[in-house]
Amino acid sequence: MTHDINHKVQGGNIIFKLDITKAYDNLCWNFLYKVLSRFGFSEMFINLIKNSIEHCFFSVIINGKRKGFFKSSQGLRQGDPLSPALFIISADYLSRSLDWLYTSHSTLRYKTGGGGGYPYFSFMFC
Repeated sequence: MTHDINHKVQGGNIIFKLDITKAYDNLCWNFLYKVLSRFGFSEMFINLIKNSIEHCFFSVIINGKRKGFFKSSQGLRQGDPLSPALFIISADYLSRSLDWLYTSHSTLRYKTGGGGGYPYFSFMFC
């Protein structure tokens, strides 16, 4: 595809790349809850996820003694197995939404110099 970007075509072309490095840290939690709902997860399950994200407390141990609890900002604990799963669900929703957009609007196809067009391609590497 990138070899054809320099060829003149009617209507122009666009290629975009999303840098999703550390994207989970910047994920909008309300978006995540809506995505879970759209994928058919129960309200009870979504509330469990909300509680895991929004009501997280930590304790610091100094010289073998616990020094109280403090509330974290929103987010899951590092190494939590939910983190990659929730991110993949959100990324899958983004990919499906882009696929729907390109499928329903033929003018958004990537055009080649020969007049043909490629449908939208999605490559996600995590």
